[in-house]
Amino acid sequence: MASTISTPAATNVNVVASVSTDPTSPYYTKKNLNEKPGSFLTQATMLVYDDILRFQDAAPQTNILITLTPKQKNSIYFAIKRIYEPMYGKGSSSTELDDETYFNYLKGYVGSFFYKEYDWWNKDDDLGWGEFILINGGNALYQVFDIIFEGESVTEAFTDLIEQGRGTFQAAQNKKDIRDALKGKIAKLHLYNDDMSVGPIVWVGFDNNGDIVVYDVDPALPTGKSADLTNFRYDTFEGNILWFMDEIVGMESDWIQNASPGIAGNTAYGYVQFTEPAVTTKAISLYKQKLARFNARKDTRNWRPPGIPKGTIIPVPIWLLLLEKTVTNGSYKHISQMNILSYDEMLALALINMHYGKITKDSDWVELETGSVAAAKRIYLRDHHAALGGATDQDTLDRLNTDGGGFFQIHYKQAKTLTQKVMDHTPAFTLAKAILASIRESKYAKHIETVKGWFGW
Repeated sequence: MASTISTPAATNVNVVASVSTDPTSPYYTKKNLNEKPGSFLTQATMLVYDDILRFQDAAPQTNILITLTPKQKNSIYFAIKRIYEPMYGKGSSSTELDDETYFNYLKGYVGSFFYKEYDWWNKDDDLGWGEFILINGGNALYQVFDIIFEGESVTEAFTDLIEQGRGTFQAAQNKKDIRDALKGKIAKLHLYNDDMSVGPIVWVGFDNNGDIVVYDVDPALPTGKSADLTNFRYDTFEGNILWFMDEIVGMESDWIQNASPGIAGNTAYGYVQFTEPAVTTKAISLYKQKLARFNARKDTRNWRPPGIPKGTIIPVPIWLLLLEKTVTNGSYKHISQMNILSYDEMLALALINMHYGKITKDSDWVELETGSVAAAKRIYLRDHHAALGGATDQDTLDRLNTDGGGFFQIHYKQAKTLTQKVMDHTPAFTLAKAILASIRESKYAKHIETVKGWFGW
């Protein structure tokens, strides 16, 4: 019985560039690189791939603040406090150490935002003067407790009350003073219903505009269900990520480990030109969030990550924990920390940093799986080069697209000569040549030449 072997599906995995011998080629500088990507870039690739699959099956997030009860909103107040207190409260590790004035403002503002929702004394969504006075009366009571139990002086307590009053007053006017460092900060919270039954899991904090939000889906997930996952294969995605990240390193640093623009105030440094804010405020937390979501799907994942059995929990990499520790304890030094990271770790962190839910498009990442140069350039410009609001200048576009042929090129390796040499040494070809040679030297050689002459050969 005859059997049919199906032809494997076509793949479009772009070849990673080799060092060019042409000094005018952008790949000539790849001679600077003496490291290779490894297991952590592979891990980051799996996290991004899994996040794309997860989101495309998920519902988009919506602000469900108005659907919550006053008690639930009160819980959210304390969850949001856990966001800003480490940044501005006493003993904080932020760049604005112990900014108690702003900390008190946030207590007044966020507290008023939620306390005004209690309809037994506030029948609308506005904060009137009577309600304003009552809230500040409550704040004054808390300051009395601080005097008694915390040892604050009357002057300190009165100052705190005035600073909280400013936040309450702005809440009454529907105004706000939310700093950029807080925008986009979100915390996960498991709510309970008023009858103490288990309630929904929500994500609370500040959106990119500084508004207080409560989401029913993690907003860190990519936005827009526009990706066609019909042929979205992990093996080709992983192969093209290797090509993509290599091109980014070339584009950003000419494969130089300690590359720096040398511009005052510009903290870009290293293989991928990581800036300090990108690492300390975004990349580390994104990596941990993606890993947590990956682990949450350990029993329900609808694909099989290579080498990761079902039910396996992947621990947070030690190098990431050490990097995070320097940020939280205030010892982070950007250049020093970037020098500590290996090439593999740097690329893993950079890849995670680019797949950011606020701005990225899954459709482009799915298109990258096919080896698309256009998708690679879109991701680079939007999600890496200008991810924190940087401008895309003409010099960057020229380097990307035209200088020396630009980056994100397709590197085909022609092997015609090699193919011919292989054929020359196959057993059948060697035998055929030997037979022909023996015929030429045989007694029939003259007759063969006569016959060839008849046909003009």
